[in-house]
Amino acid sequence: MNLNRLSDEVLVDYASGAAPEPVALAIATHMSLNAEARRDYEQMNHLGGALLMSIDEEAVSDHLLDDLLARLDEPEAAQSPSPAFDAQTKAIVPQPLLPYLRASLDDLPWQKVYNGVEEYRFETTLPGYKSALLRIAPGKPMPLHSHRGPEYTVVLDGAYYDQGVRLGRGDLCEADGHDQHRPIADDKDGCLCLIVLDAPIRLSGLLGIVLNPFLKN
Repeated sequence: MNLNRLSDEVLVDYASGAAPEPVALAIATHMSLNAEARRDYEQMNHLGGALLMSIDEEAVSDHLLDDLLARLDEPEAAQSPSPAFDAQTKAIVPQPLLPYLRASLDDLPWQKVYNGVEEYRFETTLPGYKSALLRIAPGKPMPLHSHRGPEYTVVLDGAYYDQGVRLGRGDLCEADGHDQHRPIADDKDGCLCLIVLDAPIRLSGLLGIVLNPFLKN
């Protein structure tokens, strides 16, 4: 697992706009809460800018500027009005994530997915990814599981423990198919986190034997 350390490839994709929307959301949420992550990203951008300055110029199409200006004149798609969030939600949820919420945290349609674990799943424009908030009661564990693909977890409030490491507000964990773990929420504060994954998890043990055939998303 990677804790608060995204690969250079992922960061370059994010900086260039090539990262899938759900992954970009997880990174932006992490950076908005974690000053060290912002510094690392700014340093990478600075180095990237210096490299670009050293590259020889190349000719571009004569119509490039006209095409760009035409795009700027296109009407914006209509957007739904944002809900009025309460003070607690605005204090906990960073700006990149707020537009994905339909209501304040306590008013969201939370669904129970495990003992002491609730989920609010939301849609992005990219199919094939699962993006959700998880609300884990104090001291409650997630089921032991591994992954079929990358999983990004960003702590929004409280904390959880994973393999002896405490992850608090603003921390990010990137797990993949090589990792098997069982996060446990903080005994006092529980944990609220954002998760993004592009494939279903794989439950371990007897529970996995029973449920894995039914886990499709």
